[in-house]
Amino acid sequence: KRAPGGYRSRREWHAKSRRLRVLRDRLAAARADRDAGIVHVVRGGKRLARTRHHLETAQLTESAWRGRWEAERWFCQADGESGK
Repeated sequence: KRAPGGYRSRREWHAKSRRLRVLRDRLAAARADRDAGIVHVVRGGKRLARTRHHLETAQLTESAWRGRWEAERWFCQADGESGK
């Protein structure tokens, strides 16, 4: 018997169909956030923003907080296949 959809095996088909489902779910979540007016600027942005509003509690100066903010903005995340 041939594998479904022209894939080499049922295992490959299953893995790729699961990955496609995950990506579609992420896209739906991102679109829902955009439609709701929620903007994700940086990784951990909510935590950093709260820290900014409570600098004394966090024992930070504004310049130290700004340094953390800039470092997070430069963070680059590459999701995908490791071999590509």
